[in-house]
Amino acid sequence: MLGEVIRQLRRSKELTLQQVSERTGLSTAFLSQVENDQANPTLSSVRRIATALGTSTFALLAQGEPEGASVCIPRERRRAYVTPGLNGVFSIATAPYPEGKLQTVVVELEPHMATCEEAMAHGPWDAEEWAMLVEGQAELEVGNERHTLRPGDSVHFRPAIPHKYVNIGNAPVTLVCVMSPPTF
Repeated sequence: MLGEVIRQLRRSKELTLQQVSERTGLSTAFLSQVENDQANPTLSSVRRIATALGTSTFALLAQGEPEGASVCIPRERRRAYVTPGLNGVFSIATAPYPEGKLQTVVVELEPHMATCEEAMAHGPWDAEEWAMLVEGQAELEVGNERHTLRPGDSVHFRPAIPHKYVNIGNAPVTLVCVMSPPTF
């Protein structure tokens, strides 16, 4: 289903697989497999594809437009599973909303797990990310800084600066992240 969304958006922008490949650094063969739902891209790959197509990761993962109020019930969150052992589980906690200005994502990390292998940037320079650690103990690496977070601690920074969260404890970590505009 994700593949079809990507294919339709790519075609609507009149881009070839080769052009998307050049913008993302991903092979045309891999992109073709993604579009045909024969490969499961990592979150990092989905972010690169979204950027190349001029949209957000959320827009690629969201399905359909709301017909009234946008309500997200926890049991109905869209969950984006990524490579086990490398990334956590990302649950989109914001219901689809036309032209929405913010996005909320719940991140769950098992002990010693990180959101990505190397710190990554996403979004334009004027975007903002705010996060609060709900449970566990994590380290935020943002640029050249490292911050240890405990439950109730929050951070606010520009997601255009490469960053990642790492669970540095022996218990699961839950983070609530809010991005404006949606960049996930």
